[in-house]
Amino acid sequence: MPDFTADSNIIYDGIDVSNYQGDIDFTQVRSSGIEAVYIKAGEGGNMTDPFFLQNYERASAADMIVGFYYYVTAFTTAEAAEQAQHFYELIRDKNFSARPAMDYESFSNPDIAAINAIGLTFLRELERLSGIRPMIYSDASDAQTIWSNDFSIYPLWIADYYSTDGPAGNDIWEHWTGFQYSDTGSVPGISGDVDMDYFTDSILVPALRTDS
Repeated sequence: MPDFTADSNIIYDGIDVSNYQGDIDFTQVRSSGIEAVYIKAGEGGNMTDPFFLQNYERASAADMIVGFYYYVTAFTTAEAAEQAQHFYELIRDKNFSARPAMDYESFSNPDIAAINAIGLTFLRELERLSGIRPMIYSDASDAQTIWSNDFSIYPLWIADYYSTDGPAGNDIWEHWTGFQYSDTGSVPGISGDVDMDYFTDSILVPALRTDS
């Protein structure tokens, strides 16, 4: 198994948020040292997160690195394409500096080949529409057992709450771009638990990277 480390020496402290965090004071969040935030845009066929726009506007005003993710619920590749299109419509007129991300973790079909086809369809359609290679969010177990080699071209945002030395490695990706290390974090400006992440500068839209 290859050495599984960050794909860059530049690391940002980050969080990811949705309607579950409710009303967020992003000025406090940024002042606490959090630099990057991934904001849930929506899920399913046409659901928009009720805090999507507010979170985007406030995080942008706080001068944070902003990215968006979408929770995929597709049963078929046709639905996956439709959900990618909805995601794109939500973010196409927004100013964001981080790659859009696919969060596909609740599998309606137990067939691994079908899961892979749905995930690839979403990612490819989103990349076609946006012109930006998306990132895939996955827990460490799924990263090892579900995804095929076709996904290795997409940056990996991996969740692993049990490793003290970084996320568990796998045979598909050589490096991680995002590492969600806790779902019970505490950050000023947010009431209750929040997901905590490390992100590398590979999350940045290529035109914004200093080495691109």
